[in-house]
Amino acid sequence: MEQKLWKEFRAACDVFFSKRQAFFDEKDKDSENNLLLKNAIIEELQKYTPGEDRSKVLADLKSFSDQFNSIGHVPLKEKDRVYQAFKKTLDEHYSKIKLEGKEKESILFQAKIETLKASPDANRLIDREKFEIRKQIDKLKHEILQYENNLGFFGRSKGAEEMKKEVERKIAINQSKIEEFKNKLKAF
Repeated sequence: MEQKLWKEFRAACDVFFSKRQAFFDEKDKDSENNLLLKNAIIEELQKYTPGEDRSKVLADLKSFSDQFNSIGHVPLKEKDRVYQAFKKTLDEHYSKIKLEGKEKESILFQAKIETLKASPDANRLIDREKFEIRKQIDKLKHEILQYENNLGFFGRSKGAEEMKKEVERKIAINQSKIEEFKNKLKAF
């Protein structure tokens, strides 16, 4: 009786472990295939020659990011190397685009979000980026509070009016920056 029970248990274990092995073999095969696909995208991105049309170049770079992000996981030992190679190449292309002011900041931030999403540690990196943005917002709010507090100390003398205008200008600048940071948080 005991021997029969042991053989049944052993047979069930063998079935379980052979199915488990087959599952992980298939997963490893998929990871290797994903590695080949991601390396092909990196190679294509390295060969990419941007044209003069800035909006087309931006669309092309976004397309590369979307393709890279849509591919699944690569083998664990290769994930950091592949991500860094992609990020470096993409960053090189973005740095060559002649962008100015807020447009440049916005596009580079979107590119940063895309590369963070492609990272093997995407959730952690995105959370850290959100934390840093919130920290900047808090810092600006603190500065505004300090400025508003200082406004109460200005008298009605001639020089005080100019200082008061300068402080009010700084408050407006900080409020504008806070709105920019809030918009960045919405981009996630």
